[in-house]
Amino acid sequence: MKRFYNPDDFKLIYSQYKDLLIPFATLVAGIFLVIYFIIPQFNNFLTSRNQVAQENIKLKNLKTQLDYLTSMDDNTINSEYNILTNALPSEKAYDSILAAVYVASGKSGVSLGDFSFKVGELKDSQKTTTNLNIDLNLSVLGTVQGVADFLEELQKTAPVNQIVSVSTSSRGGQILVRFYYQPLPPVNLIDGQSVIAISPKEQKIIAQIAGWNNLQNQESVAIPQGTISGSFRTNPFQ
Repeated sequence: MKRFYNPDDFKLIYSQYKDLLIPFATLVAGIFLVIYFIIPQFNNFLTSRNQVAQENIKLKNLKTQLDYLTSMDDNTINSEYNILTNALPSEKAYDSILAAVYVASGKSGVSLGDFSFKVGELKDSQKTTTNLNIDLNLSVLGTVQGVADFLEELQKTAPVNQIVSVSTSSRGGQILVRFYYQPLPPVNLIDGQSVIAISPKEQKIIAQIAGWNNLQNQESVAIPQGTISGSFRTNPFQ
């Protein structure tokens, strides 16, 4: 059988390059350490540094939000909350609606006749919490100008309302008004979510609402007995 190598050749090569074997082995070991230990450790260092930077950003944001929250006045927050929840109640506020009608009638000089309530789409309200409403069918006694003044004053009175239809006569008018309400949304705290400050535009809207007829002093309006007559169902499912 023919031999493809000669042991003497290996001895010759070894004798010629034996001084390079140790440096070569050291180089191979160094490359192995770099690939399998140093590079992964360096990558871990970069990852840890990025994580530290992100945590520092979160900490800075939290400090900014804490400074913002501590700088807010509790009385202002409560006042604005009361203004907005009176303007857009979180539930069917029949008493607030009647108070609004009474305030508008007093400022316009008209008399109130019969009225009836109609709750909006109940099935739809079970699916969504927006645009929930109660309709009020109301008769007003007075001049045509008095009816117009009543509608104008009602638009500046809480709760938020919309005039759906109006029919007038020499004795007054028949009016269908839609009052809105909206349940408060659930509070879902998300880790890292920033506190959103009220914008100047929103502050202007709140200031405008605060000037409505029955919100200037945020006092409830008592409805005198016998001022208006009518009926409505407090339970819309009956």
